[in-house]
Amino acid sequence: MRKLGRNWKTFQQFVYGAAVLTLVHWAALHDWGSVGPALVHFMPLVLLEIYRIWSTQSRRRQRAAA
Repeated sequence: MRKLGRNWKTFQQFVYGAAVLTLVHWAALHDWGSVGPALVHFMPLVLLEIYRIWSTQSRRRQRAAA
């Protein structure tokens, strides 16, 4: 993070995009029939993203209330 500096956020956004493309690739590779196994690997990323958004919103609400 230190070496990337301001570019860290841009890099992070590309990683999320790459993860979505990986899910689509996996589903296409298996003829769109077995998305389940791909979702098993993709779900931790989704859960972490949901937690990140929830945490950010929670902190913003606390600051606004103070």
